[in-house]
Amino acid sequence: MKDGDGFEAAELPWFLTLHWGWLLVAELAGAAIRIHFNWHQFPSLDVLLVWSFLQAGWLSRVDQRSTTVYWYLADLVLWYLRRSVAAQEQFPAVGVVLALAIAVIAIISLFHFRRDMERYFKDTDDFDLNLSGGMIWFFNTLYFQYQFRRVADLRRSGSLEITPAAG
Repeated sequence: MKDGDGFEAAELPWFLTLHWGWLLVAELAGAAIRIHFNWHQFPSLDVLLVWSFLQAGWLSRVDQRSTTVYWYLADLVLWYLRRSVAAQEQFPAVGVVLALAIAVIAIISLFHFRRDMERYFKDTDDFDLNLSGGMIWFFNTLYFQYQFRRVADLRRSGSLEITPAAG
C-alpha cells in the first residue's frame, strides 16, 4: 500500500526473516574458505557484506527516503579505490586519507540505516525499535538481521500489524 509520498508498507521477504545465527555460520564458513584457499582478494565472498546490501536494498525499495544503500556503495567504491592505490605503493598518504574516509562513511552508513529502519517500522507498524548504538557499532549486520526477524515474529504473532503510513 502506498501513500501520497510513494511510501510502501510491505511484508518482510524471506531473507530478512532468517535467524541471525545462520548469517554468522555462513560468514565463518566463507572466512574459512577464503583463508584455506588464500582468496583474500575476494571481498564479495564476505557474506555479511553481501547481506548488508540485501538489507539496505530492500529498505531502499520499500522506503524511497532511505539513502543507506548509497552510503554502502560509496564505502565499497572507496574501499576498492584504496586497494588499488595501496597496491601501487606510490601514494601512501592517499591510502591513509582513503582509509579514514572509508571508516567515516562506514559509521555514517550504519547510523543512516538505523535511522531509516526505525523510521520505516514506526511509519508502517507504529513500532518504536529504538536500536542500540552499541549493538550497531559492534554487530551491525547481524543486529539488523536480529531486528528484522524480531519484527517478522511480532507481525506473525499478531502483536504488530502493517498500517498505512500517516500522510
